[in-house]
Amino acid sequence: MLKKLIKFSASYTVIDGLQRGVLFLMLPIFTHYMTTKEYGIVSTALILISFLTVLFSFALHAAISRYYFKYEDKPDELKKFLGSNFLFLTLFSVSISIILILFGEFIFKWLFEEIDFNPYIIYTLVIVSTQVIIVAYFSLLKAMQKLKLYIIVFNGYFATQLLLMSILIIAYDLKQDGYLLGVLISNVLFVSIIFILLRKEIIFKIDMKYIKESLNYSLPIVPVEIIGNVNRLIDRYYILLFIGLGGVGIYYVGVQIAGLINLIALAINSAYTPIFFKKYENNKDDNYNDIYNLTDIIVFTIGGIATMAIIISPLLLHLFDDAYHEGANIILYLGFTGAITSVYFVNTNVLSLEPKLIKLKTIGIVFGTIVNVVLGYFFTKYYGIEGAAISTLIGFAVTTIILISIVHKNTNFRFNNKKYIFYLGILFFILLEIKDIVLLEQILIMIIVIGILFIINFKFKKGKFDDNIRNKV
Repeated sequence: MLKKLIKFSASYTVIDGLQRGVLFLMLPIFTHYMTTKEYGIVSTALILISFLTVLFSFALHAAISRYYFKYEDKPDELKKFLGSNFLFLTLFSVSISIILILFGEFIFKWLFEEIDFNPYIIYTLVIVSTQVIIVAYFSLLKAMQKLKLYIIVFNGYFATQLLLMSILIIAYDLKQDGYLLGVLISNVLFVSIIFILLRKEIIFKIDMKYIKESLNYSLPIVPVEIIGNVNRLIDRYYILLFIGLGGVGIYYVGVQIAGLINLIALAINSAYTPIFFKKYENNKDDNYNDIYNLTDIIVFTIGGIATMAIIISPLLLHLFDDAYHEGANIILYLGFTGAITSVYFVNTNVLSLEPKLIKLKTIGIVFGTIVNVVLGYFFTKYYGIEGAAISTLIGFAVTTIILISIVHKNTNFRFNNKKYIFYLGILFFILLEIKDIVLLEQILIMIIVIGILFIINFKFKKGKFDDNIRNKV
């Protein structure tokens, strides 16, 4: 199991890392052709794309990942299940996009008065109507663990998108229009390719039995994902409100750098989730010791990597024009969400097993979002983009702690959560204390601290520390 986790997480890290790495290297070029305000338009459109993709999809990608394992040994039913979900998803997302393009202009002008509905919101709605299919397909490939096909399609999709953006921005000087048009054209092209690839995997007919089953699972996830997106995106909306499009552009560069740190946690979770679900489906005696040991490795590894990356990452800002350098102040806070994400995913995967657990998960995410929304308003208003980043970190930490409590009270899973909180708390406290000293000294101090914590963890393991902790957490 550990070997499989390493294989797939390393693969997803390399694949996604290559994509983000190349895109990040292109960002200094793209932002050179755009002012902070023009790049703020792109950033705001990406906020909308992320939010509306969740809303338009009914979270059916989650149902596809979850129930694939139910039907994988029943080929005929699997084809009907996948065909029903992909066709329903396509028809709904296209229909709602058309309705909003025709009748929704006043809503978007009220919410985003600095963004022109035509063309930017229209671009966004077309992108969303295709993005839901792409997200669902990549979720399916991960569930099927078809790594080679995932690599080919993902890299082809990304390369096409990057090529189109580069031509439109650099060669034709279309700036923010070129960025969004590059995404739009590549999405339309690859949705066509996806359905060609799926033609032998699905039956092109909607069977409501499978739609009802999927919606019964996924609909409780929709509020969770919407709230989660609000939690992730409210910082940029407040910056747009209090500072303007230029502030959004600066902040989003910092988000992109922090995203390179979060990538590691996301990639490992992409490999961990199918392993966890399969273990749950096949487990007959509620013995999850191998899962607990695996999560120890995941949390300690991600925490160490994220910490070192946070120290080094501000150097990347020197690739950008001076106008974007203010983003250095937020990388510590946004980057450390990647370390916390390791604990968040461990617990949220448990709360994705059954619809009743998903409803409980909503409680934790709602409360954490309320904290972020309230704090974010005042922190951003009085402390600018750094305040927005701090409130984001606090809200995410609160959400994670509540989910830990819900897992403990409502399931039989007993992760080493107290140990994880202690470990990450120590790392964050030391990062705050050493952030203003020489870079080399920061690196040496954190290597020593992380090494000591790893040694203590293994020593406690030998003394059966883990078993005692699980009985208490």
